[in-house]
Amino acid sequence: MPDTREMLYTKLGRLLESIPPISDSSYANDLGVIKWLSDSEACIRAYGDSEVTAEFRAHRKWLATASFTTERARNILEILFNALANLEFELPPGLSGTFIPVGSTFDAFVQIGRILKSAQTNVLIVDPYMDESILTSYFSTQPPGVPLRLLTTDKAQANSVKGGAQNWKSQFGQTRPLELRLAHQKKLHDRLILVDGKDAWTVTQSFKDLAARSPGEIIRTPDVAQLKIDAYEDIWTNATPA
Repeated sequence: MPDTREMLYTKLGRLLESIPPISDSSYANDLGVIKWLSDSEACIRAYGDSEVTAEFRAHRKWLATASFTTERARNILEILFNALANLEFELPPGLSGTFIPVGSTFDAFVQIGRILKSAQTNVLIVDPYMDESILTSYFSTQPPGVPLRLLTTDKAQANSVKGGAQNWKSQFGQTRPLELRLAHQKKLHDRLILVDGKDAWTVTQSFKDLAARSPGEIIRTPDVAQLKIDAYEDIWTNATPA
């Protein structure tokens, strides 16, 4: 199971994916927003800094008064984002899940790169909507000599990744081994990074869209890693080489 700090990091990241509209004091009476604020305060308490907790509570209190200002709302978000950044710094690189704010496509590149660099024997990438950007955007960080396997569906967009894979193999050959296979559309439902047959990360959006228009997450899933690995290794075995 993930440790307490990793669970807190994931919870806080998900809250920041669902920030409610902040425009005027009336929003503080919305039950959904009240719950969001309560969950956020619980995370800040669990974060364990009494001064930060007191600051959060002070800003929250003012939100429900006539003294509401957008600056106070921004202060609450700043507290949450600072806590998220500090938690990410505490966790070992490549072992934590990662929250990626909207528009932070370079952050997505960096975090996926950290995972790939941890590979020693092989990487299996699963994405039913994969296109050639899977190679151009992310896999320059793939360690030389570690085989990369791509598993996608036989939908039309697979034609673009086929071309990218052929060019990759022409340029790199066995220095950066690559294999692409296509499964039936109904077989693939996840976006995954599976490393060395033992570690699994779920990606909340297709790699080509990750954090482009909405926040994304790369979530380590140790509790179901072996189930995911076994299931997709079976799909890989029965998929069609491309």
